[in-house]
Amino acid sequence: LDYEKKWLRKAIENKTHILGICLGAQLIADSMGGRAYLANEIEFGFKNLEFLSNDSIYDSFNNTSVFTWHRDTFDLPPNAKLIAQTDFPQIFTLSNAVALQFHPEIETELFNLWYSSDVSKQELKGYQVDSEVVYLKDNLSKLKINMNEFLNKWITL
Repeated sequence: LDYEKKWLRKAIENKTHILGICLGAQLIADSMGGRAYLANEIEFGFKNLEFLSNDSIYDSFNNTSVFTWHRDTFDLPPNAKLIAQTDFPQIFTLSNAVALQFHPEIETELFNLWYSSDVSKQELKGYQVDSEVVYLKDNLSKLKINMNEFLNKWITL
């Protein structure tokens, strides 16, 4: 992903608006002087964010759970501002880039696609996958609204 990281670095240095989700957040961190790496544990499931900074663009993620499923994490690059976290950094900004480690785009079909492989099933052995799927199904309309509210605010930046 060297080419992508070089492109991101140049785009961010040129103050281009960038939105990175999951791998995108990791690449932003890694390309701008932070470090992306394999975490000791998987973060999986719906989690509440701990906000360290208030900005109305993220209001739709306040007081609600966001979906996490990642093995990789990152150290923040210099001059990045950490907005929210769980046990891992979840939202940070740097210049005109916004990085989300969680998955606001999650929906049932996408989850099923990700979970369909034997590798995923083995990776999540011991996690409460069924209860997370129930939560997803029960809250799907609210999750979509939250994502769209955020995206509409981000587009206007």
